[in-house]
Amino acid sequence: MVDGYILGSSIECLSAHIISRKFDIKGLLKLPTGKVVISYNCTRDSYAEIVKALPKGFDEKDRFDKTAKTALGDSINGKSINFYFLGFKPITPKKAPKVSHTHNSQELTTNSQTCADISLPFQHIANAMTKKDNSKKITEGKKQ
Repeated sequence: MVDGYILGSSIECLSAHIISRKFDIKGLLKLPTGKVVISYNCTRDSYAEIVKALPKGFDEKDRFDKTAKTALGDSINGKSINFYFLGFKPITPKKAPKVSHTHNSQELTTNSQTCADISLPFQHIANAMTKKDNSKKITEGKKQ
C-alpha cells in the first residue's frame, strides 16, 4: 500500500473509491488509444483509493498511465485531483457519511477502468518536500 502526495502521483485500477468536497465533471474525452472516458476534476481536499486492482495479465497497451501505482489499497491525496474512467454515463457523487472533519464531503465509486492523478498537492507537503528554510521567518519578527 503506497500513499501518493506529490504532484503527478497517480493510480490506475478497475474500480476506485474517490472522496472530495467538490466534483466537477469536465465531460467526455477521447484518448489517443481511441477509448472514450468521462473526466472529472475534484477540488478541495481529495482522496482516491484502489478498490479493485488491475489483473496480473492486463495488457500494457490498454493502460492509461504506465507509471501509475496499481496495487490494491494504493491511494493518492491532494488539494485537487483529476480522474477519468471508461464509459459514457457520469456517476453522481453521494454525500459521505458524517465523520469528524468531513465538512460536506462527497464520494463515489467507479466500476470500470479508472485513472486518477494529483493536479495540485497540499501546500504543507509540497513545502516539506522542497525543504524550505523557514528559520528567517521566525527571527525577522523579533526585536533586536
